[in-house]
Amino acid sequence: RRPNPPMAMGVTEAQPEDLKIHLRGSHLVFGKLAKRRFPQILASTQATPIPESTSGRLELAQWMTRPDHPLTSRMIVNRVWHWHFKRGIVSSVDNFGLLGQKPTHPELLDWLASHFVANAWSVKQLHRTIMLSQTYQMGSQMSHKAAELDPENELRWQFQRRRLMGEETRDSIIDVGAGLDTTMYGTLMKVPNHTYVNSTDVGGVLNYVNARRSVYLPVIRSGMFEVLQTLDFPDPAMSSGERQTSTAAPQALLMMNSDLVQEQTLSIAKQLTQASMDDGHRILAAYRSILKRPATTEEMNAAAKFVRSARSNATQSALIETSQAEQRELMAWQGLCRVLISSNEFSYVE
Repeated sequence: RRPNPPMAMGVTEAQPEDLKIHLRGSHLVFGKLAKRRFPQILASTQATPIPESTSGRLELAQWMTRPDHPLTSRMIVNRVWHWHFKRGIVSSVDNFGLLGQKPTHPELLDWLASHFVANAWSVKQLHRTIMLSQTYQMGSQMSHKAAELDPENELRWQFQRRRLMGEETRDSIIDVGAGLDTTMYGTLMKVPNHTYVNSTDVGGVLNYVNARRSVYLPVIRSGMFEVLQTLDFPDPAMSSGERQTSTAAPQALLMMNSDLVQEQTLSIAKQLTQASMDDGHRILAAYRSILKRPATTEEMNAAAKFVRSARSNATQSALIETSQAEQRELMAWQGLCRVLISSNEFSYVE
């Protein structure tokens, strides 16, 4: 018996036919018959006609990927640039028209597009070219002189500080905690193919409590994962070239006391309390584990004061017996880990 092959949504050719224009978008009111062809405003009247026996999908793909096409390659490199710098060379990544923004560096956009096509449309090579550039490797240090000349940083004299996306935040929390499962491929969906999930209660369909990378989490439009939804995950029912970044109270609450943060900070706290170290070395270990740097003297003093206060509060709590010293210690260090994870330094890239 042969195994079930991987499945993916696709398109197949059927009997091609021309459709009538839907007047004012109505599906009930029809106008003249519209022959299948490329939009004249984009391709002019000299475009290759579409044969009667085909739908035109192949011809459309060939036309869009022609080396001399003015938009496709520029649109792609602009979006990749936007992903790296948080702002594209054309800041309106979804609009290259007259109502969109003009490119800040038109020659750079043209060069990247030509370079992209010359390298066989390799996105990997495009990433390499951008990330090895001096512009990408600029630091985030402030320059008052440069800020006076270019306050919007359009000349890219500084690396733009950016907040982690929802998927990056979740993966980072799990990575510093129990550890991220970097296994590649596979699926977490329990629903067979062609089975529609029509419910906001996906508990019986999918369990989001796992250590797999967020890229493997299914996106169910009727029941989005609340962690990603809180952290500005875009509406999956719409095409979105640019993610919006908001600052709201639920985000701070999620970073302080969500189930995800509670579980992962408890894992870090167990590692700290089980190690044979004094408080000073545990604080240093917590900073290195979560913020990937040693703590300063001021931070060491503040953290030590916080841990002592947390121990005292745990002792006085009616929920914990005073004889459970290990439990009190665990709660104190978990509190410190939770503070570090909810800090701006953890959520921003500089």
